[in-house]
Amino acid sequence: MAAGDPRLSRRRQLGAIIETTKGTFVAPTERRFLIISPRITPDYGSFTREFLQASISRKGHVITSKPVNLSFTLEVRRTLTGSTVDAVDILLQGCGLASAALTSPTRRNYVPVSALSAQKTLSMTLNMDEFQVSIRGAIGNVQWVGVVGQPMLMEFEFRGLLETAGDVALASITHEVGVPIAFQGINLSFESDTNVCVANLRANLGNQIVPFMCANNSTGIKHFLIGSRDGELTLDPQMTREDEGPNYWDLLEAGTEVAVTFKEGVAASSKWDFSILKAQIKSLSDDERDTIAVAGLTCGMNQTSGDDEIDIDLS
Repeated sequence: MAAGDPRLSRRRQLGAIIETTKGTFVAPTERRFLIISPRITPDYGSFTREFLQASISRKGHVITSKPVNLSFTLEVRRTLTGSTVDAVDILLQGCGLASAALTSPTRRNYVPVSALSAQKTLSMTLNMDEFQVSIRGAIGNVQWVGVVGQPMLMEFEFRGLLETAGDVALASITHEVGVPIAFQGINLSFESDTNVCVANLRANLGNQIVPFMCANNSTGIKHFLIGSRDGELTLDPQMTREDEGPNYWDLLEAGTEVAVTFKEGVAASSKWDFSILKAQIKSLSDDERDTIAVAGLTCGMNQTSGDDEIDIDLS
């Protein structure tokens, strides 16, 4: 790249790896991700020095902690290249989900974790057309977003600490393969009713990302962690008569918990199966979609007996 040439926003590569020691940078080896709309932003702390003197002009501030926010979007699909686990496995673990093999290494099950010892921090890089920002001690949140007429997407938001920022050549990468299908044929079941029709659905893991403060660290923060989790499911089912389907008003009033399941993908070997066993309506709005009356539902995702408010199988 010649001096003075602009950098192109479409030439970007994401790298990620699980850290052996939380907060200690490891050069990422996984870069197969096909990312959409990546953004990386410093969120540094600063101390304003307020002095009383003859001049009311300000003196320079002091930079303190150095958090960095990294967000991006991925398609919900399967890679399925031999025995290689999907690249997204690292990112899901970095969002506080435990990863376990089902019948083979590429068939995975994901459930939330609460124990700090089970939470995985990531080292991550975003190369922006040969200028790369690296972060460490990162942990994140993920939302699955389904809209009829487009593939289901995953929206990731990570928070980490600055490691380095400087010139690095773009890598030669064999990216993920596989084409997603549209958010259609999802086999949605709400309170065992399979006639419920939605056009929009969002499942938010609801991780609260907090810093692990430590004055021994040069940045004042050792790494980030998930301090609490408040998962939410939002969807827009059509309104029905009580004798035709779920009575959302009654479910809200009674505080009833219902099971919600759905899937993305059609082939038996390339599906994401979602199971939320105790969805509880928190709010209901009187909405419409293309002249059709719908109930805008926001549901809490509650535990059954532990870290089980959502269960995801990649089969």
